[in-house]
Amino acid sequence: MTVVVSCVALADNKLDAVAMAAILEIDPEVVSGVMETAREMGLIAAVKKDAAKKDAEAKAARLPEDWRLMSKDGEYAKQFGFSYDEILSMAQKFKNYFLSSGAKKVSWSRTWMNWVQTEAERKGKKVHHDQTLFAAPPPPTDSRAGTYRIAVDAWRKSRTWNHALGPEPGEPNCRVPPEILREFGVA
Repeated sequence: MTVVVSCVALADNKLDAVAMAAILEIDPEVVSGVMETAREMGLIAAVKKDAAKKDAEAKAARLPEDWRLMSKDGEYAKQFGFSYDEILSMAQKFKNYFLSSGAKKVSWSRTWMNWVQTEAERKGKKVHHDQTLFAAPPPPTDSRAGTYRIAVDAWRKSRTWNHALGPEPGEPNCRVPPEILREFGVA
């Protein structure tokens, strides 16, 4: 088992079987066999995932006691329609919460963005999602046409949309085929 762990750890450093064999002082064919088995068992992926997690944890830090809201983060909250007083109140709650929890984060600015978005959703404010998060919309297939018809019909009646189908009708990068939008008088 020590050979497997050593091989997986060395593979993360991008060494080939010959170099690993020299370091471990064993036959290169044994190293190659161990590495192939480790790949098949998913051990290399697991070790790399664990290493990435440890790297992120190493970069994470607690919120500083003297934390202040950066102007760009305040501007982000304004985009959701929060007033100056609401933003100050949110910032105070954010600071109190994270100082008392002792949580560590890699990016406090991103954490603030999530906090603001959650608060906006909770208060029923219109949340504008970053449409660039979607890759180019896939071409609709005949099998999805029925799904789109059902979704558009429900959206017309209740204005609720399943975002797994992409942006809602009328939004940029909407994936609903134009003929279905026309069929329901949405186009």
